[in-house]
Amino acid sequence: MADQKAERRAISMDEVAKHDTEKDCWLCIHDLILKFDDEFMQEHPGGPEVITCLAGKDATQDFEDIAHSDTAREWTNKYIIGYKEGADEDAKIKLIPRNSELAGQRGGAGLGPIIPAILVVIVGIILYFAFMK
Repeated sequence: MADQKAERRAISMDEVAKHDTEKDCWLCIHDLILKFDDEFMQEHPGGPEVITCLAGKDATQDFEDIAHSDTAREWTNKYIIGYKEGADEDAKIKLIPRNSELAGQRGGAGLGPIIPAILVVIVGIILYFAFMK
């Protein structure tokens, strides 16, 4: 497990790419570099294979596609050893975001408020033609 008191350092993706095996596994998730130990690999609900196939890469999209729980996100925070070189300043202190922090960033492309407006227009057109007869 990563030492919580150790200062995070900038880590290049070239360096992350060198750690791509089950016994030496680093991932980049949300610009944070995580180093997973054997205990994590064996305890991961999906098994070590799920993690190993992403080892040495940016796995942010894969991590989010699984819709990890907030408990899993907190568990993952224990393995942060650094941040991606060139990341924003907040990467030095941030944690894996909770689901509530990502709620506004997921899918829908912000179409939520437009859909009711479109429905109102459609209903209006139907009513217009219904009463024109």
